[in-house]
Formats: sequence, C-alpha cells, structure tokens
Amino acid sequence: MRIDTKNYNMLISCPSDIVDEIEIIENVVNYYNDTTAYNNYIRLNLRYWKWDSYPLMGRDPQEMLYKQFIKECDFAVAFFWTKFGSCTKKYKSGTEDEIEYFRKQGKDVSIFFSDYPIAPSMIDIPQLKNVRKYKKDIDNAQ
Repeated sequence: MRIDTKNYNMLISCPSDIVDEIEIIENVVNYYNDTTAYNNYIRLNLRYWKWDSYPLMGRDPQEMLYKQFIKECDFAVAFFWTKFGSCTKKYKSGTEDEIEYFRKQGKDVSIFFSDYPIAPSMIDIPQLKNVRKYKKDIDNAQ
C-alpha cells in the first residue's frame, strides 16, 4: 500500500534584518525533507517573500503577497530581531500583519525573538522599541 506524502507550505515571516536565520531554516527544512519527510509522509515547502513574490505596479504590497502565495501557506514561523518592519494598511509591520492573518484563519504561527548581539550603531531605536513592545504585548496576552 502506498501512502501519499502530504505537502505543507511554511511561511517564513520576518523583517529585513533577519538574514542568517533564513539560511538556517532553509538548511534545516532541506535536511528534514531529504532525511525524514519520506518516512513521515510529510514534506515542507518553504515560502518567503524574497523567493516567491514578484512586483506589480499599482497594488498594495502586502495584499500582493497574500494573493501571490501567503494564502496558500498552512502555517507560519515569524522572527524578530532589531527591526519591526514597515507599516501596512492595517498593522505596524508586514510581519505583524501576517501573524494576525494566520491567527484569524486559525492557522498555527510560531513567533521567535532573537537576542543575537549587534553593534549599537546598527540599531534603529524606534524599530527596536516596536519589537520590544510587540514582545511584551504577546507575553501579556498569554
């Protein structure tokens, strides 16, 4: 008897300062798909705006991402470090927008905050304040 493998689309949601983590996630998911997916009948397909989107003139950027691939994702993994991101029509960042979309859809979303060191001169203080406030809001909501 053959069991079909179930494919899940995993959204990586993060501001632009998350770079090294994207490569780590990609390596971990590729390793899982190469070594374990076959036995578990589950394969993960990474979806990320830098890989899966294309520009369209005259359209809201966040809505464009939803139409192009976000709505097809089964769950999301979100990361913050020192940047919160750029505002959308509804939220203070695209990452927050995506987190709230998944929550409202009843889909799973995991949120991580990095404490990796950074040179003080590289920190955008208002962005970092938004990250800290968001983390506090999430902690208080639990």
